[in-house]
Amino acid sequence: SRAGHILMLGCGRQGVRLLNTLLARGLEVVVVDDDAGIVAELTARGVPAYRGDGADVEVLANLDAERAGAVVSNMRRVRDNVRMLAYLRGRNPELPVLVRVFEPGDANEIARVVGESPLVKTAITGGDPNWGRIVSAAGYAGRPIRPELTALKLLGVPLYHAGAPLPFDAATVSALIKATDVVVLELMVGSGPGTAIRWASDITVEYVRFNSEYTT
Repeated sequence: SRAGHILMLGCGRQGVRLLNTLLARGLEVVVVDDDAGIVAELTARGVPAYRGDGADVEVLANLDAERAGAVVSNMRRVRDNVRMLAYLRGRNPELPVLVRVFEPGDANEIARVVGESPLVKTAITGGDPNWGRIVSAAGYAGRPIRPELTALKLLGVPLYHAGAPLPFDAATVSALIKATDVVVLELMVGSGPGTAIRWASDITVEYVRFNSEYTT
């Protein structure tokens, strides 16, 4: 088993940049990633890499994670980092752990995924104030989200706050949606600096019919 090395959990685009910097400084880095392609690529470079979930306590135990000199997490899901931190803090409270925080670009990706979600589009078309579709779409973006800080307003009406739905008059909000051509969704998923504005369209039965009746 190793000791004193840097354990990197997840090695996406940002992780590779940091990895290269660490290797250039002559530091020993061990990587855990659930992408077989990334693991194969790093292994070919001579970097010790293992396929697995960095939040899985069994994976961390097998790698003697608590004996590392430091841990760097590029995992995006908050719950994964919370689980990893709880495990490591219980075994080595002095172990330095660096967790990547929400970046401004993440807000753009969340807004894009919500705006392009067919389920969100059809909900708006039908005048359905379906907070579940919107919040779930944000989760599918694969960016860090803090459930306890997640909040949603639709046309100024609070539908969701602090990770839980709020009571609201669905019929009234539905009427508001149907009465306007521009439906404003305000979604907050954390306390970081990232913000984004995304214009999107709904999707109607006529649109689907028109585009299904011809070929190009």
